[in-house]
Amino acid sequence: AYQLTHRRVITAINGNQITMDAPLVQAIEDQYGGGDIYKYTYSGELENIGFENLRLESTFASAIDENHGWYAMRVKNLQNGWVRQVTARHFGMGLVVLSSRSQHITVEDCAMLDPKSDITGGRRYSFNIDDSEHNLFQRCLTRAGRHDYVSGSKTPGPNAFVDCRAENTYADIGPHFKYATGQIYDNVMGGEINV
Repeated sequence: AYQLTHRRVITAINGNQITMDAPLVQAIEDQYGGGDIYKYTYSGELENIGFENLRLESTFASAIDENHGWYAMRVKNLQNGWVRQVTARHFGMGLVVLSSRSQHITVEDCAMLDPKSDITGGRRYSFNIDDSEHNLFQRCLTRAGRHDYVSGSKTPGPNAFVDCRAENTYADIGPHFKYATGQIYDNVMGGEINV
């Protein structure tokens, strides 16, 4: 029932064979469900936007307060962007979620520290990718999160988490909640990593 959409640029056509600018990280042979190619025009999304050198803090009433800032940043429909040297403290969910087909985003040298919320499902996803591809998270730090470097449902790859660390984590790192493809975890430390 899941169909993933992979956005690629065709760089060459030779008969019935095509070459693309990036690999597909899921089998598309007929025996595995097949695949289709559609022309897509990238329009209406934001491009070339970055956030850097910020410190963001959410005010809260108690350690389990859930009536305050949830994500420091929600990045939607962005192509070719970045989040660099941003620190967020006390948000209930996390520093950044890349969603709604965001692609070619770099998140680097960022920290999500000391979230305030219940420690239970659907909370404390420090760095999160959902329905987005070609993204890189590198040299990031979390403290007291749950699913610190995580993806949601219908997340096409490739996406990479590199040289990241999670301290005092309450759950595992890895793809989470239904289906993701082509994720790379390279030198990511903290708690368990599960696929």
